[in-house]
Amino acid sequence: MTQRIPAARWTTGDRMYGMTALPGGRLFVGGAGSGEVKVYDPRNGKLETQLEPMSSEVEGVGHSDAVLAVTYNSLGIFTSGADLSIMQWDHNTYECIKSYMGHKGLVAALCVMPSDYGTGLFSGSDDRTIKQWNTNTSKCVFTFKGHKSAVNCITTSDRWLFSGSKSIIKVWSISARKCIRQIDAHTDAVWSLRITGEGQLISGSSDSTIKVWDDPAGRAECERVLMGHQGQVRSLLVHGLILFSCSKDGTVACWDMETWKVKEVLFGHEKTVTCMTLQNNQLCTCSFDKHVNRWDVTDLLTVKQPITQFIPYDNERVEKERKKKKDDAYHTHDEKKYYNKEKKRALIKMDPREAVFHYDALPINFVIDKLDYKVKSSKLFLDSIVFIPFLLMFVFFFLVSREIEQSYFITRAATDVMEGNEIARQPWCRLPDGSPWD
Repeated sequence: MTQRIPAARWTTGDRMYGMTALPGGRLFVGGAGSGEVKVYDPRNGKLETQLEPMSSEVEGVGHSDAVLAVTYNSLGIFTSGADLSIMQWDHNTYECIKSYMGHKGLVAALCVMPSDYGTGLFSGSDDRTIKQWNTNTSKCVFTFKGHKSAVNCITTSDRWLFSGSKSIIKVWSISARKCIRQIDAHTDAVWSLRITGEGQLISGSSDSTIKVWDDPAGRAECERVLMGHQGQVRSLLVHGLILFSCSKDGTVACWDMETWKVKEVLFGHEKTVTCMTLQNNQLCTCSFDKHVNRWDVTDLLTVKQPITQFIPYDNERVEKERKKKKDDAYHTHDEKKYYNKEKKRALIKMDPREAVFHYDALPINFVIDKLDYKVKSSKLFLDSIVFIPFLLMFVFFFLVSREIEQSYFITRAATDVMEGNEIARQPWCRLPDGSPWD
C-alpha cells in the first residue's frame, strides 16, 4: 500500500497547540508564545492575517502568552491560553470582542455547546476547576470543583459534561451542576475526550491507549481498548464511523469504528501532533515540529462532508465589516433580536434574579418590563425598614458625634500600672464647679 503524503504542508514558525477550522476550511492556529493566532488559507498554506496579541494600547484585548486551545461556534472564535484568559473573536472582523477572566491557572481546554441562554461555553484549567460562562455577559455562571489535578480536556453531550485529568474521567450533570460519576479510566493523564453519534465516550491518554466507554453517564463500562500509538494520545476526532487519533509519536491513525481496526496511519510529522480539524473532507494536523499538514481523506470517510466554498481573505471587506459593526453599536437594541415567545416563557419560569443575570448586559428596567416581573410592595417595605436604622446610625456617628480630643484623655504610664500608682493630680484638672480635682 502506497504511503499517503500531505496534499499541502507549510511551516508556522512556532510550536502549535490548538487549531480550529471554519466552514470553508479557513484555519485558526494558536501556540506562539507571543500570543497571536495565525489565520491560514488551507489550500496552499498562505498566511492571510492573524488575531493580534495583547498590546499596551488596548488592555484586556488579545493574549499575552501561548494560545493552548482554539474552538468556534456561531458566536465567534474562542481561544484560551497560558495567560489564564479566554478571548472571543468575531469571525467576520477578526477583532477581539470579549474576554473571560477567572481562572487561576493556564486554560488548556475549551468546549462550546448550543444554549438558549448563552451559557454553553466551558473551560478547563490547571487550577483544577471547570468554569461555565455566560457569553452574553462574559461572567462565570458556575465553577465545577472536584478534580485533584489539572483538567486537560472537556467535552459535552446534551445533558452531561465530561472532564479528564490525571488517570480519571469525571461525569457532571450540567443541570444539577454536580459530579455524578468518576471513572478510573487510565493509568496516566487523560488528554482527549470525544462523544460518538451512538453516545459512547472515547478517551485518549498518556498511557498510549484509546478506550471506548459504553453508557458513560450510567454503568460506564469499557467496551474496547485500542492500542496502536507509541506515545501520548493527544487528540481525537470523530466523523461518522471514522475515528482519527494523533499522538506524541508523530503519527495520525484512522480507525474504522465498526471493526475498531486501523484503516491507515498517516506519517508526516517529526514531533508530537497536537490537534486536528476536518472541513471539506480535508484533515489538517498541527504539530510541535512547527508544521501544518493538510491531508485529503475523502476516500477514508464513510460519510462525506458537504463542500463549502472557500472565500479568500479580503482586507477591504473586513474593514467594511468593522465599520458597519461600529455604526451598529450606536443603534438601539432590537427587542425581537433578544426576545421571542419561547425565551419569554422559559425566563418567566426562572427566578427573576437568575434571569436578570442572564441578560444584565441590557438595561435593568428594560429586562424587568419585557419579562413582566412584579416586585411586591411588601418586600420593598421590608427592605426600607431594614435600611432606615443603618441610615440613622450613619447620620449619628458621622455627622452628630464629635471626636474625643487627645488633650482631655488621661492615662497611666506602664510603670504606674506596675506599682499601683493612681493618676497624678494635674493643676489644670477641675471639677464642674471649678474646684480642684483631688
